Amino acid sequence: QLLQGCSLRGQPCAPQRTERLQRLKRISPAWCGANACQIAWCFAFRPSLDTPQLLWISAVCLTGIAASLGLAHGKICEESSLSFEELIFMYVPLTLHFGWTTAAALVNWNGYVSRCSLDLEWSAWVKVNALWLSLLLAGSLGTLLSLRRKSGLYALTVAWAVLAVASHSSTSEELREEFPGGEDALKQMAQLENFLGLSLILVALSVFWRHRKR
Repeated sequence: QLLQGCSLRGQPCAPQRTERLQRLKRISPAWCGANACQIAWCFAFRPSLDTPQLLWISAVCLTGIAASLGLAHGKICEESSLSFEELIFMYVPLTLHFGWTTAAALVNWNGYVSRCSLDLEWSAWVKVNALWLSLLLAGSLGTLLSLRRKSGLYALTVAWAVLAVASHSSTSEELREEFPGGEDALKQMAQLENFLGLSLILVALSVFWRHRKR
């Protein structure tokens, strides 16, 4: 919410410049959609809905937030002449929130799989496969969107989330007890997560470097 508030900071000046007003008109529909999904998620993410039958609702809402912010992010990345104020108060908070919700949506879906595994007695390997798929999606989205939209900040935000997961994998006693393959397999997973996070940082640096050369 704080990041969304920062993005609003650029709006009071909109009537002063036709170009900025048009820019806000292009971004606003998707941004409003993200806020609508955010409101729905606040109602859906609660203990009473934390069941295999209903937990998917909050995951869908969070995915909707990320998808809507992704559309808004794509629009703002198409702009070629953002002012310094627009970069600080529009592009940066929008990109950070998009990157965070990308990772949060994947975490929410993993939470749904974990809840189903616990209540429906699914195999532990289902959770591992869901984690593999989440890492693949995080790496793919973080790389492809950052390169295509020339947005190194997005890759950095996703990298931050992946490295946080790697830290949890390295230190969680609970995971060590339940992870298939034991502690060695968990260490390998944490190493992979660290590698992915560092790779995304390199992607971000390459985007920054190309932009600087131009």
